[in-house]
Amino acid sequence: MEKERITDYEELKQQLNALRERIDASTQISDSMIRKAIGRNMDSLRIRGILSVAVCVAALILVELILVSFGVSTLFLVVTAVFLGVNVWLAFVMRIRKMSYSPESNLVDTAKRVVKFKKDNELSLMIGLPLALVWCIWYVYEMGVASGMEDIKDFAFLGCCALVGALIGGFAGYFGMFRPAMREADEILSQIEDLNRTV
Repeated sequence: MEKERITDYEELKQQLNALRERIDASTQISDSMIRKAIGRNMDSLRIRGILSVAVCVAALILVELILVSFGVSTLFLVVTAVFLGVNVWLAFVMRIRKMSYSPESNLVDTAKRVVKFKKDNELSLMIGLPLALVWCIWYVYEMGVASGMEDIKDFAFLGCCALVGALIGGFAGYFGMFRPAMREADEILSQIEDLNRTV
């Protein structure tokens, strides 16, 4: 009877060890899958960053060429170049340089970088919108003066066209770049939280 109990106990112990090994293997697979998903999302944020830099550089070149051809003031050209240059720099620093990731990366550091990315993006939006509004008003004035407009109706029409263009560009930027990037950042943080729960 005692031997049967010992045998049953040993058999139960072996089954428990086998079960533990399966759970550990499952956790390791889950861990690596989540790390790969985090890596894919970080890569996606980097690609969006590269796209942002490319768009800002193209805008810098095209806008400056167009404004020079219209004959706007030198001050306006310089301020526009600085404004777009700062956007290029911010896009590079915030979206490309800080978004590097490898599966061996420390998850706490990755989470801190993603949280900082989100805060920086929100701050740049809050600073950029008023600056873009001021720039848009100045643009209407410069274009009106450069084309010799004197009638208020012409200025109003030009202002309405600029407003429509700013709204279209703003919606495209917000819904095409900002919101998806913030969603991906939230997803990365959620994945890191899931991974921390399994560990």
